[in-house]
Amino acid sequence: MAGSVCDICKKVPPRIHIEGVGEFCLDCYNKWALEKYDGEDTYQYAKNMSVIEPGGAYHTFEIEHMIMGPLVTWEAREIGGGYKFREISYIDENGAAVASRFFKKIARGVCTKSLDISDYPTSNTVNRGDKSYSLKEKGVVHIEEDEDDYSRLAFFVDGMKFSEEEFAKLFGAVPGFDLHYQIHDASDDLPGEHDYPVYERITKDGLLKEFHTLVSEYCSGGHISSDNAFNLSYELEQIKRRIRVLVEAGDRDVAVEIAGEIINTLKDIKCEDGIFPYGDMAAICRIVDPYRTNDELWGPLFWDEE
Repeated sequence: MAGSVCDICKKVPPRIHIEGVGEFCLDCYNKWALEKYDGEDTYQYAKNMSVIEPGGAYHTFEIEHMIMGPLVTWEAREIGGGYKFREISYIDENGAAVASRFFKKIARGVCTKSLDISDYPTSNTVNRGDKSYSLKEKGVVHIEEDEDDYSRLAFFVDGMKFSEEEFAKLFGAVPGFDLHYQIHDASDDLPGEHDYPVYERITKDGLLKEFHTLVSEYCSGGHISSDNAFNLSYELEQIKRRIRVLVEAGDRDVAVEIAGEIINTLKDIKCEDGIFPYGDMAAICRIVDPYRTNDELWGPLFWDEE
């Protein structure tokens, strides 16, 4: 694509090639994808944003989104720095609202620190200049292939890049301790300064028992009133949260089984408003199968896409 221009605007070098369709710059591709998927163009947002830390450090980010079928991926890269953030939304969400949510995530990620910095370099930590760096007791580490050597990994903490050897030394202040870890997709929400991990036991039988208890409380004879539908939707948020925890912990198969039983129960509930329970069904499907690869799971929702 070197030396060519976008097939639509004829101005910008293309970044995306679609076989049999053409070559597009990102903006033109997103407009083409919106039309293809009957989406509404609500993606008016600032393509650059800056965050000023409490200590005065200044960070500026380039922000872009890319439509990928029913999903929209968002990326923010710091200009001249190492911070990177990602978000995933859905094509039927309001783009400006998602951008606002993403901006808050970026600000929280920049202002919540994972490194302890000391003015006294030591032999068991990472030393750069007259500063010593080690990991705090909780935080976020972003993992990527090292652009300088793709056979190695690079670790980014607070926007700073650390090699494999340096990353090991970031633990130099805590020998003898255990590390309890959990891998998250970069698009997952970020913990704030006062957010702490809490252990929670989640089982299929326990979660389904709680769900069926709620259904029996708010439904009668397979019917539910509008008021009770609102209350049940509110109660279901906690169940959705725990299904998401299962997915993020790698127990996707169990999460899919739970989601399938919940959806098969919800689809048979009749509500006078004609809206419930499809919103909750769609939300649960999106948690366990965002790419819509499970036709059986999504099947009850196809009625609104025909």
